[in-house]
Amino acid sequence: MIGRDAGCEVPIPSDRVSRRHCQLEPGPGGYVLEDLGSSNGTLVNQERVQGKRLLRGGEYIQTGDCLLRFTL
Repeated sequence: MIGRDAGCEVPIPSDRVSRRHCQLEPGPGGYVLEDLGSSNGTLVNQERVQGKRLLRGGEYIQTGDCLLRFTL
């Protein structure tokens, strides 16, 4: 879980990030990213995530004003 809430595995202290912004789970061939109804949305490589998105490594995840690089 990625979000502003201190209980998230990846806490991001920013007002532009929702308390529970998005989550990553193991999936077939990589990890699955899902936006959790965040106010500002979640972007992967500058494309808005709609539903779930498979990540294989090397992608950039943007949550609010924070940019993360996903690696395996």
